[in-house]
Amino acid sequence: MSFHKARGRHLGQTESWAAARLQRLGRTFVQALTVLLVVSSAPARDGRSGADADLTQASLEELMNIDVSSASRKAQKLSKVAAAVYVVTADDIRRSGASSIPEALRMVPGVQVARIDSSKWAVSCRGFNGRFANKMLVLIDGRSIYNDVYGGVEWDQYDLPMQDIQRIEVIRGPGGTMWGANAVNGVINIITRRAKDTHGPMVSVGSGTEDLSDNTVRYGGASGDKLNYRAWAKQLSRNHMLTSQGNDARDSWNRTRGGVRVDYDLTDKDSLVFHGDLYQGASGQRIYSSFPLQDPKSAMEDRSFASGGYVLGRWDHNSSSDRETVLQAYYNEENRREAPAELRMKTLDFDFQQRLPVSKWNDLMWGAGYRSYWDQTKPGPILRFDPASRRDDLYSSFVQDDIAL
Repeated sequence: MSFHKARGRHLGQTESWAAARLQRLGRTFVQALTVLLVVSSAPARDGRSGADADLTQASLEELMNIDVSSASRKAQKLSKVAAAVYVVTADDIRRSGASSIPEALRMVPGVQVARIDSSKWAVSCRGFNGRFANKMLVLIDGRSIYNDVYGGVEWDQYDLPMQDIQRIEVIRGPGGTMWGANAVNGVINIITRRAKDTHGPMVSVGSGTEDLSDNTVRYGGASGDKLNYRAWAKQLSRNHMLTSQGNDARDSWNRTRGGVRVDYDLTDKDSLVFHGDLYQGASGQRIYSSFPLQDPKSAMEDRSFASGGYVLGRWDHNSSSDRETVLQAYYNEENRREAPAELRMKTLDFDFQQRLPVSKWNDLMWGAGYRSYWDQTKPGPILRFDPASRRDDLYSSFVQDDIAL
């Protein structure tokens, strides 16, 4: 039985060797964490900066002076932004106890967050929510994690260390003029900490009935006055959920991830940022061949395997407080194997923007971008795609002028 679908996809095949390999990696990671806990005599630092101070002690005026950059692609005070913007700070995340980004987004008014199974989420705002919500643009440090094949975001592929998130900016409402076609209902921009804010060792070990193991190790340092770096690794093992009848849903989830970040200050006006990561994992799921009716009797148990990574480079030139030039490029690769089908996708993206004060009344900002998608699929017992391989090239540009009366 086959279903034909233009641009939205499920994938994969079960492979016992991949699960065994993942378990070995997880055991090795936990052993390394234990060694670090025993031999490390240096105190762990939380790396909190002034931006992460206790907001419960701040006045209303101080809260409105939080800097945000997602609404207009430039740093602005929250009180000056002409948009419905909500900021989740690092202190909010720490106090909430959220262990994943979707859980942290539950604190944002107007954002709908629904958990589908152990590893899958549906996140959107202003309606049109679903696992593949294609009207909500999600960014990590300005890098789009939108999957053009599925038409949404695979949240299980982005389980970042929560300790490394500086803030999450959420724009509720259209942002397509500045960010592109997917920003119909809003924009979520996840901004991570700078490398100089995470110096020293940090080890986090967690275990419970749901998250069987949630372990993170990180080390940051500096080389001279201009170069700062950090390296991190995370291992997650999440228990299965229960069906409405109280049975095992067979959706347990395992993930191993690691990455590095390097910040280099060339001059007082120029800076370079490089970061990237690699991941691999497996999760259980239930596939319904009777879609969209989803008859429980037609459910098929499946094991999904995902792997991939990215590398990003960014150059910032600030000649003055109101004059800035930014050039960013990244390469991303994703691989998923599931029962319905198999997918391999590559993305290459270039983005340029410049801020120019034309006069004391005009603040002009313009930019241009190029993105190239390439995907290749293999048919499974449920889905196949026509064509099996496709490449899309996307060109974009924008101009914005702030006029002070």
